Amino acid sequence: MSFHDKMLSRKGRPRTTLHPDAPPSKPSPANHVPSGPQPATSALAATSDGQKQPPRGPTTTAAADALPIIPPFTVKAIAERRQCSDGAVRRLIQDGELRSFRIGDLIRVAADEVARFECRR
Repeated sequence: MSFHDKMLSRKGRPRTTLHPDAPPSKPSPANHVPSGPQPATSALAATSDGQKQPPRGPTTTAAADALPIIPPFTVKAIAERRQCSDGAVRRLIQDGELRSFRIGDLIRVAADEVARFECRR
């Protein structure tokens, strides 16, 4: 069974065939996913002794999902934004006024650090 077929079976989807002459596969009853409205289930899972416990694993909230992901700035982008030279931005980084990080040889500044720096000035 291929990796793709294993992933499909985990999700309860039937395995598809690539050959038109092969008979179509049918989903097994164990992997059947019912359609239509489902009864509401409690957010608490019942244990073997009948006590309710919160579900395990990561939980997300709508507020956390709504946060935009802003990529880090390059030195050139900050220089254009501040209307100064690349050397001036590099000097700010070297003096410790603007915190940065490296990805290989590239210098990047986090978006929240740029906002902090601009609010301070």
